[in-house]
Amino acid sequence: LLTRLATATTFALVAYNLFLSTTNFHNNRAYLVIVLGVLAVAPCGRELSLDALIRRRRGLPALDPRAPAWPLWLLRFECSVVYGASGMSKLLDPDWFGGTVPWMRAVQSRDELGALPGWMTSILTSRDLYTGAAKIVVLTELFIACGLWSRRTRYAAVWVAVIFHLSIQASA
Repeated sequence: LLTRLATATTFALVAYNLFLSTTNFHNNRAYLVIVLGVLAVAPCGRELSLDALIRRRRGLPALDPRAPAWPLWLLRFECSVVYGASGMSKLLDPDWFGGTVPWMRAVQSRDELGALPGWMTSILTSRDLYTGAAKIVVLTELFIACGLWSRRTRYAAVWVAVIFHLSIQASA
């Protein structure tokens, strides 16, 4: 609803909150501000929004769905660079690709797993789990980076990214 106002307001609030303190400044949050900034200037909401639905229900003509392509290309480039750089840096780092880095993070947070049964804690701190999971993470990031550029794989890449980030949040 009120897509243009909503995207601009969201961008302003998130950017303001980010710049309140350097403690909150992380790469993922800076990336979020960049994406929100591009969305704030992009002509969003012409088809898939409550605004468009209300227009259709009132019998008003739909807004022209054509728009400049530069915001979309900019977002695609930005997203590809972020995922590609992350995937390549992990691929080239033997400690990351071999699973040492995520395994060490899990072992360091073992105390937080105290409420879980012992067998589950054992699985979640197993070196073998992270040896395989690290490769899946790297390949997922590289797929997202490359998949955004082909019409055949674009939607799959977006959905893989959504599932990837939901699984990261669930595991945290």
